[in-house]
Amino acid sequence: MEPEIFDTILFLKNFGLVTGIDASVDAINFCKNKGFKDLIFGTAENIPYPKEFFDLVTAFDILEHLEDDSVVLREMKRLIKPGGLIMI
Repeated sequence: MEPEIFDTILFLKNFGLVTGIDASVDAINFCKNKGFKDLIFGTAENIPYPKEFFDLVTAFDILEHLEDDSVVLREMKRLIKPGGLIMI
């Protein structure tokens, strides 16, 4: 079975460059073996990119699994460029 991040990357790469983050080493390795190299291991609560780095930040099938989703929402807001979009 393919990790969900793989399907998300396939969809989003039609619109531009994609950087993925996942807390599963297996999911990261699966995607890298399929040729996607811009992936990092980590959690959505603490993403190692500078403030206002991304034009689009997405969170698909994640917030409902978190104990405190407000931490992730603040992190997404920190990462988005002015005029950028957050897609949930």
